[in-house]
Amino acid sequence: MAVYIKKDRLGSGAPSPRRNPRSIMHTIESLPTYQALKESYAQAKEEKAASLKEQYESNGEVQRWRTQMTQEERTRDAIERMVPTAKEVVTMRNGGKEATYEESRKYAEGLAYKSEK
Repeated sequence: MAVYIKKDRLGSGAPSPRRNPRSIMHTIESLPTYQALKESYAQAKEEKAASLKEQYESNGEVQRWRTQMTQEERTRDAIERMVPTAKEVVTMRNGGKEATYEESRKYAEGLAYKSEK
């Protein structure tokens, strides 16, 4: 007669005590000090994000750049920023064969013009 033995019961030692890892996390997360620390981190993150956004929006170069660029220049700039990502996509589609800059740019242009339609 065959008897099924669980994998964790194989061996000569006594069975190890079973602990649910979720219960430990729940215990830690329910502590008031953890909650206070979590809230302070969230508040600090929000304040930092707001200050960075304000600094970016008030930057004169950014404002000038936004107003001076034509739609065509913005499109060209977006395509240039997409080329490295497109290169990775084309490389994966070619089965790992390295893609050239021209292939990547052509793929990025195709995406840009497809999104304009």
